[in-house]
Amino acid sequence: MYLISCRRQGLALSTVNTYASELSSLVRFLSDRQVALFDVTDDDLTDYADWLLLTRKASHNHINRLLLRAIAFFDWAQGPVLGKRIVGSKDDYCQITLTVKPVKMQNGMFRTKVHHRAMIAANVPRMVHPMSSSVLSRLMEASDRLSKSSFIRKRNRMLLTVLADAGVRREELTSITIDSVLDAAKSGRLKVATSKRKGNPEREIPLPEVTVQTLNEYVKTTRAVHVHKLFKRDPGFVDRGWAFCTRMGSRMAPASVTQLFSDLRCEAGVTEIATAHMLRHRFITLQLVTRLKSIGNKRSIGVELLTTILSKLASVSGHSSIDSLWRYMDWAYEELEQEKPCETDEHDRARRIVGVMLQEAIGDDDKSLIEDLRLVLEALLTLDPKHEVFQSVLSHSLRGRANR
Repeated sequence: MYLISCRRQGLALSTVNTYASELSSLVRFLSDRQVALFDVTDDDLTDYADWLLLTRKASHNHINRLLLRAIAFFDWAQGPVLGKRIVGSKDDYCQITLTVKPVKMQNGMFRTKVHHRAMIAANVPRMVHPMSSSVLSRLMEASDRLSKSSFIRKRNRMLLTVLADAGVRREELTSITIDSVLDAAKSGRLKVATSKRKGNPEREIPLPEVTVQTLNEYVKTTRAVHVHKLFKRDPGFVDRGWAFCTRMGSRMAPASVTQLFSDLRCEAGVTEIATAHMLRHRFITLQLVTRLKSIGNKRSIGVELLTTILSKLASVSGHSSIDSLWRYMDWAYEELEQEKPCETDEHDRARRIVGVMLQEAIGDDDKSLIEDLRLVLEALLTLDPKHEVFQSVLSHSLRGRANR
């Protein structure tokens, strides 16, 4: 009833599924301790937190989130189900007592913060950096060894490529359809349903040409052949059109992507952190590097210009606010500092060499060579060495972090 109520309130199905998963831990604990669902007290919630810490080895933040979900359920149940209060403040003398405090946010608004005595101190925030190129390469190599199925191997490699070159979240990756892939083959931009935004609005992500071609080939050959086999095996099979389907043709779950990365790390012998979201960090950082390099030394970069850059980047990354994008600025400048300005230097050097050769040709009165060198020099003068395109992340080397 609680989950149906959440769904009727307009919450996304993925959110309701998360709530179900969170409450399942509470159900298992109560079953283990032989405690009736609505007999839970403050002491039981404290034991629940200890049980999660020992049996599930969950982080403090996760434990607090599970506690708050349990409290939210009991708060809902005391109205339509029980008809009496079991959740309240200390003055209400309820089974479950809460402390509610107003907290001022950065925009000046206030929100309420719920606290229960079973909640434990939050973990120190962990800073997750973009995935290094060496780790990404090892994961790609491991994807070719992880499964005996040719379809699964090619799907996993394509999955890693899209995560790296589109910077999508797990939920967004699994929602990509064949139609959006075919459209991307014409426009060069992949349509993705943005998660963590109300209504899951679509956004378009520019893809490198090589990624568009590879993705289109995967859909038209590898996936098409696999679906054809499923049709032959079961005439009643229905293809829902998910680009990254399972072996049985159904939609991949976001949790399956997480499990895949765990398996890839194990197969590749990677001991450091390597998650799908780190590829998103990598994509956003390199997108920001591209935009900063396109400005070059043409003008000074102030806060207003950086805000404009981040606003445009947010439309690609799917962020509702640019506040969380400022940290990528440090990573982008770190990357820029480590790059050698070889492209511009080589461009200038080439122009100087051609200029000298042209003067020598004029001195020798070699009209044919003069004409050819003038064409080369004109082309070099026309080329813009600072012009950047969206290259494939897989071909880019984060040199400073490659060996970390």
